[in-house]
Amino acid sequence: MIALGILAGGHSRRWGGRPKAIADFFGVPMTLSLVRRLALLPFLGLCIRDDQQDWAKHLPIPLVIEKHPEFPEGPLKGIHCLLSTLPDHYEWLLVTPCDMPWIPPNIAQTLLWQAQRQHASIVTLAYANQRHSLVMLIHRSEEQPLANLLLSGTQRVSKWLSQRGAVCFPWPYSATHLSNLNHPEILS
Repeated sequence: MIALGILAGGHSRRWGGRPKAIADFFGVPMTLSLVRRLALLPFLGLCIRDDQQDWAKHLPIPLVIEKHPEFPEGPLKGIHCLLSTLPDHYEWLLVTPCDMPWIPPNIAQTLLWQAQRQHASIVTLAYANQRHSLVMLIHRSEEQPLANLLLSGTQRVSKWLSQRGAVCFPWPYSATHLSNLNHPEILS
């Protein structure tokens, strides 16, 4: 089985420090829109830093608070946090950033098919020959190798993906599906 985990631990600098995870997206907080879009998957939670609980507590969804202060800050810490909270009966975790509300609803099944076909424990989504490193399907067996890498001080997602032999699945459809809402002007 596959569970969904969403990353929202960034600083939203391009949003002037306002949390984009709760930005209005057609009348709904962006994160909630994403959860609804991927509603066929059991939702593990929204991964945030400890200092983000004030704004996140207003979302009607489970929160996963980053732990392990010995790990360097960044998306890998959030990914590890989600993997470490994955219940035993789930084999896979679909990870996506909170700012991709147009992600295709069947993305987990597409990436799982790719993982099984290529015997991979990590499959990332790509568009136009670029690795989109934060939309990925990860097998639960990657938790300890990722912890070891973080303890070494590594915080580069690309390095982890390379070391672990991640498979990159090139997205054959519209780039709109993979658009990040990195700037508030996009919603205007």
